[in-house]
Order: sequence, then structure tokens, then C-alpha cells
Amino acid sequence: MAGDYLVNQNSANPGPFVPSTFTSYGEAVELGKLEAAMKPMTLAEAARLAQEQKKNASKKNVIVLEKNDDGKLVIAPTARK
Repeated sequence: MAGDYLVNQNSANPGPFVPSTFTSYGEAVELGKLEAAMKPMTLAEAARLAQEQKKNASKKNVIVLEKNDDGKLVIAPTARK
């Protein structure tokens, strides 16, 4: 219980007060019908989307190591394409 008091005492307001908004009953019913009509993504669709995102993601840099004249491994510059 003492922990709650300390958290509340050290809390800060993140910004100005923004009152909640409400919709009319008719708008809420229409929104509910719209959301009910939307079909969730299938597992196959999610897998395809993840595969596309992975394919289109930028390639990460790779560290290239070479041996110097003394036989020690050193980081070599990578060729830019």
C-alpha cells in the first residue's frame, strides 16, 4: 500500500486534459455492424504478409573479418553496392 502512495506522489501529468468523446447510439450500432462484417486475417494471409515484409525489409550490415599480415582477425571494410 505504501508503494501506491509513492507512485502517485511521483507521477506527472503527460499533457493537457482531453475529455472523453461519446457517439450516439445509432453511430455505435453502425460501427458495431461494420466491425462485425470485417473478417479477421487468416493464418495463411498473416504468414504471406510477414513473408512480404521480411523480403522487403532493408538488409542489415554484415561485419567482414580478414586476417592481417600478422594473422590476426581485423574488421575489414565492406564493399558498398
